[in-house]
Amino acid sequence: MKKFRNIALIGRKDVVGVPETLAAVCDFLTQHGVNFVVDDETSHFFNSRKSEVVSREDLPRCSDLIIVVGGDGSILNIAPFAAKHNLPVFGINRGQLGFLTDIHPDAIYKIAAILDGHYQEEQRFLLNLKVQDENKRLVSSDTALNDVVISAQQSSKLVEFVLNIDKEYVCDYRADGLIVSTPTGSTAYALSAGGPILHPNLDAITLLPMFSHNLSSRPLVIGGQSKVSVVISKDNRTNLCVHCDGRQSVDVPLGSVVEITQEKFKLLLIHPEEYNYFATLRSKLHWEQ
Repeated sequence: MKKFRNIALIGRKDVVGVPETLAAVCDFLTQHGVNFVVDDETSHFFNSRKSEVVSREDLPRCSDLIIVVGGDGSILNIAPFAAKHNLPVFGINRGQLGFLTDIHPDAIYKIAAILDGHYQEEQRFLLNLKVQDENKRLVSSDTALNDVVISAQQSSKLVEFVLNIDKEYVCDYRADGLIVSTPTGSTAYALSAGGPILHPNLDAITLLPMFSHNLSSRPLVIGGQSKVSVVISKDNRTNLCVHCDGRQSVDVPLGSVVEITQEKFKLLLIHPEEYNYFATLRSKLHWEQ
């Protein structure tokens, strides 16, 4: 396995404990003679420390591994950028669940083995979103590691849409919305909505209608290479929105088409050698109790 000697540090300012853990990681890297830089969105944590601050766009030039201190949301935030630039990502958990951020802040010593090439690596695919109006003009585009969610702007309103997969008609829905999830996102919003847990190695996408008026509606698992097309009915009485990984929503005009496909770039996650996916499920979902 490749050894890492140039590290980029990223931390979320709204997560408790991040400043202390970032400081500890900096001390650890300095003691081990490892070069590191801090992205400009994290630099406010380092006012009293000497550290090179670079823009996020410059990270591929000066780093070969990103260490993220925060929760799963912190990984979601950096995932599209890291995937596009083929930068591996390793997470130290300061959030709630930590399905993507592997080690506890008290186990920073485990970084040493990873830097020396003793780790597991895993690829996770992302979803690409495109919203086109009824005249096929591009309204919005984005990328998601967990999920793409289409819903009404008013939570109490039903929405109507038509689902097509690979240009084949599936059905019409009247529901609160639709969750389109990757295997990574199957333990996030999709799990709360009653969807199945998909192993991250699967090349599959889950479609979950949210509180559908059709009582026979069930989660649908399709191939990861499939093209999902959602046509938004003009008969809707409320405006719709779409968001990727919980980020700020984008308005979806009535009559528009939401297209979701697998992104060509993949996120490379780095795990400690002892990492086990099922052990993570047992711990995070309290299956051992």
